Amino acid sequence: MADKFDKIEELCKKYYDANFDDCSAFLAAVTADLGITLVQPADNMVSTLNASWQKVTTGPEAANLAQVGVLVLVGLKAADHNPYRLPVLHGHIAIVAPGPLYRGKYPIVWCGGGEVGRSKGTKSVGEVWSSALTSQDKKKTFAVADRDKVTYYRQPPAK
Repeated sequence: MADKFDKIEELCKKYYDANFDDCSAFLAAVTADLGITLVQPADNMVSTLNASWQKVTTGPEAANLAQVGVLVLVGLKAADHNPYRLPVLHGHIAIVAPGPLYRGKYPIVWCGGGEVGRSKGTKSVGEVWSSALTSQDKKKTFAVADRDKVTYYRQPPAK
């Protein structure tokens, strides 16, 4: 039996190379192919998700939903990033994928972005939102705090 995430992953692969450096362009391309309109930039997308999508409580729950084919997104608005991250001109947004959890709580993601904040389905929320660290365990840098401030969203079930 094919993994229920296969269709979403196929679209991630299709649009990644053309949008590897822009999280919201990548997400807009993938979701448009699924018939979902999310307007860029990432802050606008997160506002839309806050208004009309269902929040998912934890990273493990988000990964489990992705495993059964539910589109799950994760995002953080620019204003919610720790101020030590400069320049923060806009937020960041990604697609949650099924798979092993980083540190038991952070799911794997697909996202475009800057060199340290992009993932081709190989990094987790814990790494994407903290990959600027030289040591993942330093607690006083922006990114460690940011990875625990993200919000997960699931596409509302069809009515």
